[in-house]
Amino acid sequence: MTTALLLLCVFVLAQSQPGDQEALVDKLFAPWSKPDVPGAAVAVVLDGKPVLVKGYGCADLEHGDPVTPKTLFNAASLAKQFTAFAVLTLAGQKKLSLDDDVRTYIPEFPGFGLKVSVSNLLYHTSGLRDWGGLIQMSGGRMDDVVTSRMILKLVSRQKELNFPPGTEYAYSNAGYVVLAEIVARASGQSFKDWTRANIFVPLKMEGATFRDDITERMPGLAFSYERRGDGRFERALDNEAAPGPGSLLISAEDMAGWLAAFQSRTMGGDIWTKMAEPGKLADGRVLDYAAGLIIGIYRGLPILHHSGGWAGYRGEIVFFPDERVAIAVLTNNFGIDPTMLSRRVADIYLEGQLGPVQSRPAAPANIGAEALDRFAGRYWLIGERIIEITRRENRLFAQLTGDFNWEVFPESEDTFVYRGVDTKIQFDRAGTGPAQKLTYWQGPYAMPAERIPAGTWSPAAPQDFCGLYYSEEMGSALEVKLGEKGLFIPFIRRSDLLLVPVAEDRFAGKDSSTKLRFVRGSDGRIAEIRFSMMDAWNVRFARVEKPPR
Repeated sequence: MTTALLLLCVFVLAQSQPGDQEALVDKLFAPWSKPDVPGAAVAVVLDGKPVLVKGYGCADLEHGDPVTPKTLFNAASLAKQFTAFAVLTLAGQKKLSLDDDVRTYIPEFPGFGLKVSVSNLLYHTSGLRDWGGLIQMSGGRMDDVVTSRMILKLVSRQKELNFPPGTEYAYSNAGYVVLAEIVARASGQSFKDWTRANIFVPLKMEGATFRDDITERMPGLAFSYERRGDGRFERALDNEAAPGPGSLLISAEDMAGWLAAFQSRTMGGDIWTKMAEPGKLADGRVLDYAAGLIIGIYRGLPILHHSGGWAGYRGEIVFFPDERVAIAVLTNNFGIDPTMLSRRVADIYLEGQLGPVQSRPAAPANIGAEALDRFAGRYWLIGERIIEITRRENRLFAQLTGDFNWEVFPESEDTFVYRGVDTKIQFDRAGTGPAQKLTYWQGPYAMPAERIPAGTWSPAAPQDFCGLYYSEEMGSALEVKLGEKGLFIPFIRRSDLLLVPVAEDRFAGKDSSTKLRFVRGSDGRIAEIRFSMMDAWNVRFARVEKPPR
């Protein structure tokens, strides 16, 4: 026997065998494999065939029902890849075009004076304000029942975008609600019925469905839970029935069928290939976001992945296309990290094929101190959170309010990444002076931050900011008042919002993602508020004596 053949035999024998792999996965999920703990389900598909589909822990603490391969979970944003498949299928059938204006299918969609294409919605480059921030700006609560109709009505009232379509990327769930409506109108079926007839039934995904009615009873659905401060679990309200970006109820068994179809190209032809192609901005910059999937690398291997979370549900899908390995983790326990678990499962099934964990990204080029100094300063992210960027010799550091001062490593001349987490900072290098803004990326979520002056600021005459402000886009008014703790906005259905000064005429919402920029008129008086919250930016509230009827 040759030396090479001997080494190959040793290598093969050293790999975990199927029984060993399942035992290792069981050990990984052991902390939640208990009758009194909300649990999880896992699906592993190799070369187009499910090799492990298993449940752990409890689906319903009140009745003691266990998680099984058939237990339904709310897959949250994992739904986006199904919506993308629907859009690309209809495009292949010539029932729609990705280049079409959204108003081709939804005439009541706002004009904005700019074309918003179907492609812009698919790759999150539309600039469409997201619904979470809009609902809260209008005085609503995140535990209100959320429906497609509500979101589409909010979208139809908007007069401005976060940015011109195609110029930037910002994750938008509202965009995928609009995509689901386009599928319905282009196909002549409801989105729920189309996906059932064209995806779930052909792939024998018997339990999978999109929920479009919050009152509909769903047998076999796991309840979602969060852990309270005293250690006990409590139900987390699942209040969303808005198919497209989420509201997909699916089991690990059915998810295995989806993963297998993706690998074997069952049904759909080249659509699966198109789903993995990255989006692009108008200037040619390539995105990490494909059609409902994110393009990435794990331990040296290319991956396609996406996470999701809603109420107490969390989920993760990861494909290793070259190795033909796919993994899904679904959970009804908000304390479980499905992304971490999916990668640990990958470690088991790809043993010997993965590279080392990269502890420090390699710099593509040496960036001098003068260039780094352009980035140094304070940037206002969301709410009271500010990023302080500092330089030490030829190294850059980033400190988020309340966090440690972490070194960030250059990925390119304007992009710096954190070590060990899927987070990076991208500076806008327009002009020759100091960078005026940056984008803080956490996975697929992009949050803009603007440069603000050093030091603190307090309004000399806080009463000047008090008054009534009305937004045509929201159809609602808000009032700024002065109290013992400072300026605040009172709300009827949720806690009052205390305003914390950040910079001149700019305030953050206490314990909130709120950013308020007060705009003065030519007479120097406050004329309007530009309200930003989550992924809805610069919504205009004009100062009024009384709100319109």
